[in-house]
Order: sequence, then C-alpha cells, then structure tokens
Amino acid sequence: MKKTFSVLASLVLAASASAQCDFTVLRASQGPTISGGTVPANRSIQDNAKVAQKSDVQGQSAFFSLGYKGCIVLKSSCAVTNTNGTEPDFIVWETTWGNSYNPAEKARVFASQNGTNWTDLGISFVDNKMDLGSLAWADHFMIIDATDRINGSPDAFDVDGIEYLGATIETPEAPMPSANTLASYEGGLQGKKRNGTSSVDAIRSVTAKATGLPQSNDTYNFYSLGFGGTAIYKFAYAAFNNVKITETSFGSPACSRYPETVNVEGSFDGTNWTVIATNCLDATHLIPASLQGMSYIKFTDVSDKTKFSSSADGYDVDGAVADVYIAGTTPNACATAGNAGRFAIENIADQNNVPDEIESLQILGETVLFTIQAEGAVLRVTDNMGRVISSQNVEGNLWDVKELALPSAGLASGIYMLTLETPVSVQTVKFVK
Repeated sequence: MKKTFSVLASLVLAASASAQCDFTVLRASQGPTISGGTVPANRSIQDNAKVAQKSDVQGQSAFFSLGYKGCIVLKSSCAVTNTNGTEPDFIVWETTWGNSYNPAEKARVFASQNGTNWTDLGISFVDNKMDLGSLAWADHFMIIDATDRINGSPDAFDVDGIEYLGATIETPEAPMPSANTLASYEGGLQGKKRNGTSSVDAIRSVTAKATGLPQSNDTYNFYSLGFGGTAIYKFAYAAFNNVKITETSFGSPACSRYPETVNVEGSFDGTNWTVIATNCLDATHLIPASLQGMSYIKFTDVSDKTKFSSSADGYDVDGAVADVYIAGTTPNACATAGNAGRFAIENIADQNNVPDEIESLQILGETVLFTIQAEGAVLRVTDNMGRVISSQNVEGNLWDVKELALPSAGLASGIYMLTLETPVSVQTVKFVK
C-alpha cells in the first residue's frame, strides 16, 4: 500500500495540481548513433529537453537525442509530489516524428531528491506516464537510453521534456547523500552444511544481517548462504558504477586456504538476471553497462565442498555497498557528478571492533573443548598466583571443534585458570583441581 504524504501538504503551491516548474540540465552524456557516429548537431542541443514541446511534426528538432546508452539529468525549480500510488505523477515526452519502431525507442527513468541517490521508476516507451514509486516527492530526473539497436532507430531516445501531472510543491530540504547498501532481503533458498544434511546454524541464518554497512570483523553479523544456496537482496537505491562485496571468514584467511566462492548477478526487476562476476571472499566488481541502474543483486554459493570441513556452510555475506569511490575508474556520467555521493571504501565499514577469533572455550571432565577461527593459538594453565604451569601451541583447520586433554596431571589441589590466546583474542575459564 502506498504511504500518504501529509507532511508535504503545507508545501503545496497555490498553482494548479499540474503547475509546471522550470527545468535545468545538470549534466548529459550523448551516446553514438546506430552506426557508431556522432548525433547531428540539431539533435544535440541539451536545452531542448528543458521544455516539453509535445510535438511529433516531421522536421522539428525541439528535443535532445540521447544516442545509444546516452543520458541526461534534469532538475526542476520545484518538486512534484506522489499523488496516491495509482495515478501517474509525471510524463516523459519523446519525439519520433510519427515513426513506429518495433520495439519502440525506450529509456530507463530515475528520480531523486538530492541528485545522488536514485530510485528506478522503470522503462519509458516513447511518451510515457510514470509514477514516483516509493518517493514522496522528487525534483531530479535522470533519463538513460535503453533502446534496442535491432529496432533501427538512428539515434535512440529523443527527450522532448518532462511534464508534471501531480501537485507541485516548494522543494523540501534534500536528504543528505548516503551509502548505497543492501536494504532488504527479497528471497532465495539457503543451502546446507558441507555434509549435505545439516541445516546452517540459526545464528548464521538471519537474512537481515547482510543489510546495512558491512562490519568487516569476526562477529556473527552476516548471512550464510549454505553450500549451493542463493539470496536476493535489494539495494537502497539504484546502483550504477560498482559493487563492493564483503564476506566473513573468521581469522581472515587467504582464498587459497579457505576458498568460499560466490556467483554474483544483477537485475533491474529481481526476475531477469545478468551475471556480474564470480569471486572468492571479498571483492569489488564494476557493474557492466547493460546493468547500470540495477536495484537487485543475487548471491549464489559455488564453493567447492571438497575444500572444507563437515561443519562449513558456504559463502557468508557480510554486506555489499554500491558506487564506492575507486581511484582510476570512470563513474557513470549522469549518475554522479564528480565525486559527489561516492563513498571511499575505507569509510563504509566499522574497522574499530576487535575480531573475536575464539568461538567457545569450555572444560568437560578432563577434556578441553574449543573452536578458534585462527590458524593457531596458545593454551596455558596458570595457578592463582599467575604462574604458568603448562603451555602448548594449538594448530588446526578453521571451524573445526578441537578437543585436548586438560593439562592437569600432577597439579596440587587448588584453583587454576585455563587461558586460550590468539593474536587478537584471549579467553579464560577457571577450574578447580
């Protein structure tokens, strides 16, 4: 159900519900013609997209041709409000001079309240009435050509302009740009542990733990896919440039030692998917041109079971952030202006939490049980004066539960401390002899 936006009521202008505002061109990037050439000069005037002429008269060029995969960003002097979720809020006018292309010239349309975080509103086929979707209002609009070359259009989608259909308001204060993280779990099927029969532990099966900023530490703040499992998430906003994926493997082992691997796909609608890449552990991938503006991402575990112990449960998604700043890469020309709204990788994760490499430490009779997510540890017994009675190095595969004999032989009656220590974690339990 569409939310009502009563908070905006006091801002509605005295003009009619369809009052028009002035548009300016913030930026544009024209693509090539169908043959790879340059769009003619009379069809390349960006200001022609500021006012909708709504005319398809042969020979008139009061529009801006995007060219194939080209784009333009228009900003309005006021904002249009979301009517009620059923009525369209604005119309994108396109010029075809009466020609009928099959399929039609088309473009993907986005709206924004700050010019940085964009919401995908869908495809416009020639002239098209559109709804603001989840947005209460918008004053920025981005139009990116999505015309299929097979239709024979010379220079793709021709932007005549935007006409408001809904009520217009004085532009509210724009929200601050924010990192584009995973916002919601949309579906999937969790796999099993390596043995193929055991379910993934409950603490590792909370889908919401992959949303928001990744923690990048050894805590249970991730979602385990299970071997062969899938998970579909939706970003907070449309993603254009790249996606940084963070995986959790306790102790941060190298891929060669712990090759948890995932296949990554992107989608505009959550139904039709395009492969982006396959990666081991953490990775950052450029979003291909055909997917720029995608809102959905799908993770599929493709880890080799033979490389893991029986308790392993596949790729662990800590989180994903789109459109991070990567030096030397060229962002989408329309989606971001320079570095505005792009976030440095080192600033998107909490690096302050100390990893806890020790999952458990307990004594059952004369047996010490523990699990460490590190390549090694030291097990010590000290007396109540802090003197070391015994010390032994512990090595083994990650995730395995380790069992050692309690080094208590020859100890006099009294209180002792058993300490398990890794390079970054220490855990101690007390026992009585």
